[in-house]
Amino acid sequence: MNTHTTGTSSDRYQLPLWASALVALIALTALGGSVYWYLRDAGPRAIAIATPVVSARQSVLNQLWDQIAKGDLFAIQATLATDGTLATTKNPAINNATPLHTAAWHGQIAIATFLLDKGADPNIVENEYNGTPLSWAIVSGQKPMVELLLSRGGRAAPDFVGIAEAGARGEFKKYASSPVSAYPPIVELLKSKQ
Repeated sequence: MNTHTTGTSSDRYQLPLWASALVALIALTALGGSVYWYLRDAGPRAIAIATPVVSARQSVLNQLWDQIAKGDLFAIQATLATDGTLATTKNPAINNATPLHTAAWHGQIAIATFLLDKGADPNIVENEYNGTPLSWAIVSGQKPMVELLLSRGGRAAPDFVGIAEAGARGEFKKYASSPVSAYPPIVELLKSKQ
């Protein structure tokens, strides 16, 4: 049986490896942080087992992102009632994108309006693509969202027309569910704002 030795030399006892893993998981869950726990089996061929524990804050962020994707404004309002800073929080699990990025991608107008009213920045940039909520709305083909973000202070960068034109050529079919026909009106809207 695989065992894990615990204790000092005077009080050593053997736990089955699965029990050591369970104890570690319970202890880490109680700590509530993003912690990695390594259990090492005794012997020359030691195996390290890492168990990530999602922080309580990250768990709430994941829940919020799910609520946005589903369009559940009531649940979002309840979540933000417990912690209003979540409206502007960057999610490290998703390129440091904000809830407004996600609402923009999914075309959730009511949610985006709510987040903007709570102080969300329409020009905040996420890490991976250096995208703003406006650029996410453009790539996902969400013209009403593009209009909303422009009306609420979103700045259209010079390359945004080219991004919308790429959508019209079908270059975002892998990522966005909007039809190619959604992009030409966005191109025209962006050109009218230059």
